Amino acid sequence: MGEFQLERRPVHEQLYDFLRNAILNGEIKPGERLLQDELAKRFGISRMPVRDVLRLLEADKLVVRVPNKGVTVAEFGKEELKDTFFVRSILEREAVKLAIPNITKEDIIFLENLLQDMDKCLEEKDLKKLTKLNYKFHKAIYKGVPSQRLLDIIKNLWDNFPRYAMLSTLEDASRSQDAHRAILEAIKKGDSEEASKLMESHILAAAKAYASRNENEEVK
Repeated sequence: MGEFQLERRPVHEQLYDFLRNAILNGEIKPGERLLQDELAKRFGISRMPVRDVLRLLEADKLVVRVPNKGVTVAEFGKEELKDTFFVRSILEREAVKLAIPNITKEDIIFLENLLQDMDKCLEEKDLKKLTKLNYKFHKAIYKGVPSQRLLDIIKNLWDNFPRYAMLSTLEDASRSQDAHRAILEAIKKGDSEEASKLMESHILAAAKAYASRNENEEVK
């Protein structure tokens, strides 16, 4: 886990964000125990905010309470992740289609700059930063979606999805970048049908890559 530094906001909010990100980034592994006393001591806080945070994480289904073991990080089931990819492919396909009429020249420039930053991350083999920029890229495209409800659902799917399942190899990241460029080109042309098809294919390809990695790990 990275370093925890107190800020000027409620300590339970800070600890929640810290542990949540650590779980989703894979820094705290599935099955790992989260003990109240140890966490309170490590972060220099009382047990009460730790207890509240563990309850919030449990509500998010990021941790589970196991009899005689306490609170542990939840396992992300393969079928659950596969289903999330599938739902995302449908929703984000439609989101691109809805967003394109509202995408400005400034938005295009922002997306192009993001792609350049992502290329740099790829060159430097910085997958952690690249994963963050990947979300930023998608989020920037959907900014023009007129349906706040749709945006909220997409955000929830992204926010509760383990980031280590997205771009875990350089090969995956490189393919993802190629797809991003193709999507952006379709957006620049105002071709909503092409952009939506490319977005759907992009997300389903990520699902396939994830499934393939899991199969190889099981064989090993």
